[in-house]
Formats: sequence, structure tokens, C-alpha cells
Amino acid sequence: MDATEHDALEPGRSSRGRASSFGVLWLLVLVAQLLMIWAFPRVPTQDGPVHVASAIAFRDLHAPGTSYGELFERGLEGFPHWTSHLVLAGLTWAVDPTVAEKLLVTLWFLLWPLAARWLAGSVGAAREAVTGVALLLAFGRAFWLGFYG
Repeated sequence: MDATEHDALEPGRSSRGRASSFGVLWLLVLVAQLLMIWAFPRVPTQDGPVHVASAIAFRDLHAPGTSYGELFERGLEGFPHWTSHLVLAGLTWAVDPTVAEKLLVTLWFLLWPLAARWLAGSVGAAREAVTGVALLLAFGRAFWLGFYG
């Protein structure tokens, strides 16, 4: 059933109105989730502190006064979650590491449902439904384990 057939079954409610209502609901859920992240001093994930520490070590690898260069070497070959470590290391140059992690998590919460929406569209699934489910699952096990990749 396409949008015009569906609109004929529900007079007074267009598919554009449903999309607009979904967008408002999506935005409210997203804001509520981000408020939960920013309302507390730290993001309580299992691996989050390790990600922050490794980002600082990556950033300060050859900085004067640190011994990171004696213990580690910078390898530029790809590995899982490479992007989140680079983004986090870059953010720690500009802001406090705790704030940097919150900014990374905020970016993750914005991109996760959009990636699900793109995936749903590429396989012909209902974009709005998949985006909504992805947003509701954003606080899932992978997030609390600190898997930001």
C-alpha cells in the first residue's frame, strides 16, 4: 500500500503529518537520551575510561615530559574502532578528556540512528520504524560496554 492509498484509508491524516510527528518524537527521545549523558559528571561505561586514557596516550605519545614514547609506538595500520580513538584524541586537544568523551558519545547518539535509517533505506525496509528502534536500542549493551565504534 503506498502513501496515497494509506491516506485514503485515514482521512485527515497525511503521510507528511506522520513523518512530521515521527520527527518530533525522534527529536524528543534523542534530547532525553543526550540529557542523561550530560546530566552526570562521567559517562559510566565499562571501557570508556580506557578509551579516554588511550586517546590521551596517543595524543601525548611524543610530548615532552611523558614516557608514553618509551612504552608505545604509533602504528598507522587500521584496527577496529580506530576512528573513535582518533576523534577522541583530537577532542582532548580542545577540551577536558571527560568532556571529550561526552562529545564523542553525543556524536555516536546522533549518527547511530541515522546510520540505521540509511541501512533501512538501502534494503527497502521501513526507515522510520528502523530509526525508531535504533534510537531506543542506543542505550544497549554495546554502549554500556563502551563500544563506540
